[in-house]
Amino acid sequence: MEQNQIQIKDANRVIQKLTMQAANLIQLNALLSAKTEELEEENTLLKNQIDEVKKAK
Repeated sequence: MEQNQIQIKDANRVIQKLTMQAANLIQLNALLSAKTEELEEENTLLKNQIDEVKKAK
């Protein structure tokens, strides 16, 4: 019985750590998604500038 309780406590610690890691990964994914969107917008602006320069030549 006591061994089972120790195993349950250990399992709960592992679950808690994995839950924290999952939360961190979700937060990181949100940050990366926002940065990706920002870079895509910047890329579009730069492509438009390149097109304007090409047309001006």
